[in-house]
Amino acid sequence: MSIQKLVREIPDLAMAIIHGLIAKGNCYSALIQMLGTRSVSERLRQFLLILADTQGRHEGDKIAIDRSITYEQIASVVGATRQWVTQTFEKLQAEGIVETNRAEIIVYDMEALQA
Repeated sequence: MSIQKLVREIPDLAMAIIHGLIAKGNCYSALIQMLGTRSVSERLRQFLLILADTQGRHEGDKIAIDRSITYEQIASVVGATRQWVTQTFEKLQAEGIVETNRAEIIVYDMEALQA
């Protein structure tokens, strides 16, 4: 079946596709604004906030984000080097804001991440 036929038969599918496209557009818009107006450190923090909001699981007072993205990919998104991302994550861990391991990124303090 083609998507057009499915959309005609299932109007809710059309609405779901539209909502998905709107969400994706909003993400791209936020990313473009972030890249153009913020420092690298602010871009990383904003990216982590977006990941926590869109992919995070609330586990008590913390938010766990499955680590399907590498430091290299994060660096590419925020316009930095992998080494810089590694060092910045080490600083955030030392401050008790986040913790990273091979499986996930854990955000302990969303307010500090937003600051």
